[in-house]
Amino acid sequence: MQRPPITHSAFADKLPQVARYGINSQISALAYDPIQSLLAVGTKDTKFGSGQIYIFGQKRVSTTLKLPRKASVKILQFVADKLVCVDSKNDVSVFALDTTRILTSYAPPGLITAIATDPTLDYALFGLQNGR
Repeated sequence: MQRPPITHSAFADKLPQVARYGINSQISALAYDPIQSLLAVGTKDTKFGSGQIYIFGQKRVSTTLKLPRKASVKILQFVADKLVCVDSKNDVSVFALDTTRILTSYAPPGLITAIATDPTLDYALFGLQNGR
């Protein structure tokens, strides 16, 4: 049995159901929260655009978070109703997901090499290059 050809009108009827997203630069980090069905995409700071965080959710929910300084996103992790970002300048920024604002920033005393979080808890653990 042969399928009927896809016509322009059949495709055009489906367009309202398809969300289109544009990313300004190269993707450098991803984080997914299965509880809230959110995907965070971090980008590099390149000639095509500055490092940003894009958050995508169900029903075409999307927002963009700007880093406090010009940098690339290195690590992203969801923690409860927050998003933790470590950038290429080794600064930690914590964003509130409901207001999309920075709650706090932190400059650790060493280079962050690891981060451990739990999506249901309100804390993050950082491992530094110097072992502290």
